[in-house]
Amino acid sequence: MQLTLHFFARLRRELGQDTLQVSVDNGLSVRQLAQQLMAQHGLQLKGCMVAVNDEYAEPDQVLQSGDEVAFLPPVAGGSGIPSDGDIPADYFALTTQPLRLEDAATHLSAAAHGANAFFSGTVRSPNDGQQVSAIDYEGYEALALNVMASCAAQVRQKFGPLSVYTVHRLGRVVPGESSLIIGVSSAHRRAALDACSELLELLKAELPVWKYEHDCSGEHWVAGTAAHKTL
Repeated sequence: MQLTLHFFARLRRELGQDTLQVSVDNGLSVRQLAQQLMAQHGLQLKGCMVAVNDEYAEPDQVLQSGDEVAFLPPVAGGSGIPSDGDIPADYFALTTQPLRLEDAATHLSAAAHGANAFFSGTVRSPNDGQQVSAIDYEGYEALALNVMASCAAQVRQKFGPLSVYTVHRLGRVVPGESSLIIGVSSAHRRAALDACSELLELLKAELPVWKYEHDCSGEHWVAGTAAHKTL
């Protein structure tokens, strides 16, 4: 069967390319595919997560011909969802353009929502005692948009009717610039504040975005976390 394989962050650099087309035996599981790749290409896939057709997958999932399989190192912490009457639509995006809080505020403005809460994450320097000159952000866009929508649905289920704005920066970002903006609007301030905070924690664990930091000691991938079963 034919598969399309995608590699991100350190895996892409180790392999020297981001996509492979492979022909493998029918009935192969994700784990068995990973074992073949480690033997054939010398990749270290232990501890990596996997997505199949833009959804997180279990290592023992059996693959089908035509599947697209993405191998994801632990993550370092636009589309819209239709609106409901006068409530703003959700907005999710990854972009190489500078982020602006004003865009989030404008999008979430609605007479029915009396409270807006925002989070802006910026590149900091120094970090761990090292002066940082820049961070390169890399992301798996199709899966990231699905994750943003899923996380928004989780907080909406817990805190009630909300509108959510989530945009993450890709490419090179320098200290002081925003890498992530989250906005939540609600009829009530407590729901907006709590939902914004919980949404941040969910995204830090789930969002497939990686950070390659440039500091005075050199260049390195920032250690991440794995919120799903790994190889």
